[in-house]
Amino acid sequence: MKTAAGLLIVVCAFPALIFSQAVVLDYSKLYEAISPAVVQITTDDGSGSGFLITPFGQIATNYHVIRNSKYLAVQFPDGRKVRAVVAAANPHYDMAVLKVNSAVVEGIEPLRVLAEDQETTVKVGIPVVAIGSPLNQKFLMTQGILSKVEDTTVLGDFLLQSGNSGGPLVNTDGIVLAVNTFGEGTIGGG
Repeated sequence: MKTAAGLLIVVCAFPALIFSQAVVLDYSKLYEAISPAVVQITTDDGSGSGFLITPFGQIATNYHVIRNSKYLAVQFPDGRKVRAVVAAANPHYDMAVLKVNSAVVEGIEPLRVLAEDQETTVKVGIPVVAIGSPLNQKFLMTQGILSKVEDTTVLGDFLLQSGNSGGPLVNTDGIVLAVNTFGEGTIGGG
């Protein structure tokens, strides 16, 4: 009888162990792959985050990060800090593109942005990672899942705080799904 009980425990518990290990993710390789392209943005009024989108020095961020600022600089994870200029801004969509000298980003792989034909892969429940520089810290990663997906907004339980704005929200393949825009309590949005 002990053998049957032991076998029952193994048969019932083993699939649960396999499943629990399947949902635990190690994000260290993802961080190593995408963090070189994430920057901290310093302005007249504070700081935010951004990320490299082309090999020519274009950096995406939120418009509210750079709004009305005369001084703009970006700092890379390797410690280099360089001046930036606004290349494009759209206050209505809270988006801006900054430009730095292309020589500064040589060797840094820009982040891939989700293609329009892949938007159906953005679903409630998928794991996501946010990287940015909140609360005077630099290049922090938080993770969570998407809790709500709308046409222009995604919400989830990934932690965003002041300074995360403008940073990338990526899937586990390192593809940018949204730009981190706001955090309220335990809900983040992009």
